[in-house]
Amino acid sequence: MVLTERDERIIKEVSRWRGCLGRQIMTIGGFSGIRATDRRLKKLVDEGLLTRKKYIYGLAGIYQVTKKAQRQFGFDIYLGTVRLDQAVHDMTVVDVYLFFKEKLSLSAESFTTEKEIRKNEGFATRTHVPDFLYEIFHENKGQIICAEVELSQKSKERLEANVADNFIKYAEQKWIVPKTNKRVIAWLEEFKEKYPNVQIIDLGVIESGKF
Repeated sequence: MVLTERDERIIKEVSRWRGCLGRQIMTIGGFSGIRATDRRLKKLVDEGLLTRKKYIYGLAGIYQVTKKAQRQFGFDIYLGTVRLDQAVHDMTVVDVYLFFKEKLSLSAESFTTEKEIRKNEGFATRTHVPDFLYEIFHENKGQIICAEVELSQKSKERLEANVADNFIKYAEQKWIVPKTNKRVIAWLEEFKEKYPNVQIIDLGVIESGKF
């Protein structure tokens, strides 16, 4: 199989996340439609560079890179695993990334994923890190902004600890939360008094493409 530049871009992007859905790879690869995407992905799976596995009912198969791809392309980032309780969250994070990337007209290189952050900080430290970071420039000065996708409810104390950590480290922190997660939204609204760089974004707005 002769790998194209698009194949390499797809494999590299998939390696940065815990996995990607076919429709997300369609956007990453700039395919004309899902059928063309699926045909090319099947070839990459048959070549042993990607795997596709269904984890939970109602969620399409998730593509991940293989050890062969890791060796062939020299990726020094760990492969990662998909946890059943995190699969929907992890795929939503990729959706949010692709949305921000398009709306802000940023390159993939402007973003740092959770896997990349952990690699840079050292795998031994299991401290909180955001779902991804991105850098924007104002008057030639860079600002690092973090994004957090919060689909479920964690304790108020843990949530505030994460907000406080983000406040110290990043210029802004974007929290993407569905409207149904009312308690987390209320807590984040409360925290904004102490940590004014918090912005709450309705996940539904991102899903509709109108953010």
